[in-house]
Amino acid sequence: MASISGASSCIAQQREDSTEGNGFKRILIKFYGMVLAILTLGFQSRYAARFSYTTSVDWSHVQRGQHYQFFETLAGYRQWEDVLDHMKPIWKATRTACALLLSLSIALLQINGLIDDPLARYFLILSCIFSGGGLTVSSIYVAMESKLANIKVRDKWISASRNPGSIASMDFWACLATPVSSVIWQVVSNIRSSDDGRNHLEAPELRCR
Repeated sequence: MASISGASSCIAQQREDSTEGNGFKRILIKFYGMVLAILTLGFQSRYAARFSYTTSVDWSHVQRGQHYQFFETLAGYRQWEDVLDHMKPIWKATRTACALLLSLSIALLQINGLIDDPLARYFLILSCIFSGGGLTVSSIYVAMESKLANIKVRDKWISASRNPGSIASMDFWACLATPVSSVIWQVVSNIRSSDDGRNHLEAPELRCR
């Protein structure tokens, strides 16, 4: 009886530890989602809501071996192609915008009044980082149009749609939203740097020089 009681208490303790671990994991996942939401300016959630895979199929009856074959029989199988058709013009536009804004940020860094102000310099460098990242990601997406339509990427999209609270799902939608959010962050950074630079140039001690 003592051994049974000890085993029961051990199992109960393991369950409590598991519950605490799962709770801490959920907190970390929520925090990670909040960080991505800020970085993508909410576009991650918007894309997930708009472009998620939709089907009325009960996945519990789908056998593992029938995975891809079953997808091909679904009425909404070509939804991913529709998503790509919608995103391709956006990626091309953001690529052009990022290239122009990167050139603008580099040009502004050459102005003495702006480069001398710490805040203006900080926001200009931040703008260069966002524009460089957005330009790189959007260029990769445009160059890999055909590869994005393959079954592996489509499978990740379906998995991200079916598991919206997972880290993999949040990463997937954040990657799609990165080009657009990068452009917005660039514009904000450039405006902020221009304001700080103008205030710096209009400072009384600089006017007297």
